Amino acid sequence: MDAWRARRREGRGGRPREATWGNCWSKKLHLLKPLLPADLLVYIFGVLEVLDIFTSGVHASFLEARRLGICSSNPGPCLVFSSGDRDPSVATLHSLTTGKNYYVTMPDPPFRTRYIVGSSDGWLITADERSNLLLVNPATQAQIPMPPPETIANVRIRCNGEGVPHGYDLFRMDMSSRDFDTETEPDDLSWEEGRFYFYMRVVLSADPSSGNCTVTILHLLRNLLFFARVGDTHWTWINVNELCWNYHDVLYNDDDGLFYAIRGNGDVHAINTNGPSPILRVVLDAKSSLVDCAKYIVLSELGDLLQVHCAIILQIEQSRIEHMLIAAQIAMPPPETIANVKIHCNADGVPDGYDLLTMDMSSRDVDTEAETEFHSREEGQFYFYRRVVLSADPSSGNCTVMILHLLDNHLSFARVGGTRWTWIDVDEQCWDYHDVLYNDDDRLFYAVRGNGDVHAIDTNGPSPMLRVLLDTKNTVVDCIRYIVGLEYGDLLEVCRDCKYVNDDRRTEELIVYKVDLVEKELVKQKDFEGRVLFIGFNSSFFLRVEDFPMLTPNSVYCTDDSMENIYSERFGFREVGTFHLEDSSFTDLLPVGSWLNWPPPFYSVTEETEKRKRMKMICRPILG
Repeated sequence: MDAWRARRREGRGGRPREATWGNCWSKKLHLLKPLLPADLLVYIFGVLEVLDIFTSGVHASFLEARRLGICSSNPGPCLVFSSGDRDPSVATLHSLTTGKNYYVTMPDPPFRTRYIVGSSDGWLITADERSNLLLVNPATQAQIPMPPPETIANVRIRCNGEGVPHGYDLFRMDMSSRDFDTETEPDDLSWEEGRFYFYMRVVLSADPSSGNCTVTILHLLRNLLFFARVGDTHWTWINVNELCWNYHDVLYNDDDGLFYAIRGNGDVHAINTNGPSPILRVVLDAKSSLVDCAKYIVLSELGDLLQVHCAIILQIEQSRIEHMLIAAQIAMPPPETIANVKIHCNADGVPDGYDLLTMDMSSRDVDTEAETEFHSREEGQFYFYRRVVLSADPSSGNCTVMILHLLDNHLSFARVGGTRWTWIDVDEQCWDYHDVLYNDDDRLFYAVRGNGDVHAIDTNGPSPMLRVLLDTKNTVVDCIRYIVGLEYGDLLEVCRDCKYVNDDRRTEELIVYKVDLVEKELVKQKDFEGRVLFIGFNSSFFLRVEDFPMLTPNSVYCTDDSMENIYSERFGFREVGTFHLEDSSFTDLLPVGSWLNWPPPFYSVTEETEKRKRMKMICRPILG
């Protein structure tokens, strides 16, 4: 058996073989499974890798192997994308730990044409080019269509002058009458555009193949909620009262069989879809009419509900008394208490957004010669909270929250329970910050500026104190900088220089420095001491090579981290590569031309890695 395993790993000519349906041994497992005794199957599953079992198509056996805990290895991070050298129906999973590509063929329509909305219970939630919602299982090839978009209450098929259907009309709903807002013109959407409006969030109550799955969608306009059971012919609008709009996030709780949704002002609703018509209970009334940021709702492993406000985690404490939820929330100061933010009012004196002011660091006041920038309430979240760092658990009663915000990348902080944000403006260099972190050992925040300077910031006293740990004497900002803390206290500074090649944004150079606090200098690093760094649009993180031996030691794995490019240029170039510290070389992670930019490539880790985290995060960004 060991000799067979060696041959399987090496393949012909001593070269690693790609795990495809045509040459993967797991195809034979699929054919032989009915003939093999259970104890032999357990042994085989024990020596196969999780992704080998996954691509075998033996979905039930895969789930049984995972349940028994007999899969032999942790697959680690995978890059999921569409390969240009493969059929459009094929989704590619590139394992960074094994170096293998795993190819999964999807049923029609092709994977390359789909919009990926999310995933749950091993199923992908997708929308095709006509904006139909399709649930597909890549392991079993099963696909379940949900009701068509035109059965959503505020959606109608649009026809051209000749009566030929060519898109959708999207209507605004009047919550008082529960009907169309007749004073507002509908939005005209193409077949393809609809999917970006209809499925801002999609949540499943169970495995769709179970026969008892309810699908809830959050969609525009006005962020309404609809649901349908697998097998239904239309979507049901949740409109039991006038507050059923402006939802930001929704989740399903297996324990009580209810959906929980959070509104823009912080209200939390529990929604029961198990009866003939939906029933809604207000779990938390925030007593607020202000929508000042994007909000998410999360279920922890212990059953607690958490709110996330612009990446600030707020715990909803709960205890069950006659199936009721007693909730309290922690609110941070509103945006208008940030030094360079003011509420903007329209001509009628009604608040409709924010004015963003440029600050003069010499006078520590507003730059009266610079024009203000107007931003809607939704846009503000991208300007006020470029980075958010917490010093402790917010429920501890001793938590400080630091935000990095525009314009000019300032830092402000507030303590939980405070009423306003305090601007850190102790000297003229307190601007152009690129990144910030908190150190539990000395209770200080550490921030890096665009020129490489490192500041230590003490927020524990009545007013902030700043100490310049590193003054680079540099006046040039020539790269994007990250600051990373190691477990034994050292600070690393990562400098990423990008350039444009034929309008494609690429990493030209990436330098990793150790911040030498004794000599007051940056020292280039060629050794991560057994670690691998991941940076990009995802949060930066380290993995140890001893846990994932197929990763390249002393390397930085990069993906595109330009939010503007990803959100505004759907078909723009997406960089995926590996930077090697030893020789300062940069290698494309995949052969040139093999990967495509839609769906955007991203780093993913399997449940075997994710289970190390303390709570299950089931949220993703809401745009707009």
